[in-house]
Amino acid sequence: MAFFLLVAGGASVGGYYYYFLQHEMRMEQERYEALENLSEPVFFEQFLADFPLSEHQEEVKARLQQIKAQQAEWAKACQGDRATLQAFLDKHPDSFHAPRCAQLIDSIDWQQALADTTGKGIDHYLELHPEGMYADVAAKRKHALATANVSTTEKSMRLGTTYTVV
Repeated sequence: MAFFLLVAGGASVGGYYYYFLQHEMRMEQERYEALENLSEPVFFEQFLADFPLSEHQEEVKARLQQIKAQQAEWAKACQGDRATLQAFLDKHPDSFHAPRCAQLIDSIDWQQALADTTGKGIDHYLELHPEGMYADVAAKRKHALATANVSTTEKSMRLGTTYTVV
């Protein structure tokens, strides 16, 4: 009977330990898979702290270094000009920062378009950003500039009147 209790106790402890290990492995795999959609270093650092013996440790460390380097580049790009932002976007088109980078470029191009009084800036903006944040406003401004640049003769012809220069 004592032998039976000893075997049963050992099996129980062994079963619990096996269940615990399986649970830990599932948690590690789930967390590792979740990292694929994340770009904040804190999640990668936490994974490494929680699973120091993970089979994915080297891969996670490499991704963490890549993210930190990209964030440093993003910080520099934000301090730069349009060309710097465009270079970042070209290098990291799938970056977490790509949408914000595109918005900043759009805004810079819009400001340049507004500074151009000839209307060519608006055309250039619409070429670069046909679906941009300011595309509707640019189209309205283009229309307003086109109607404002109509000569007096053209206006009178449109209205059906004649215009005579005295």
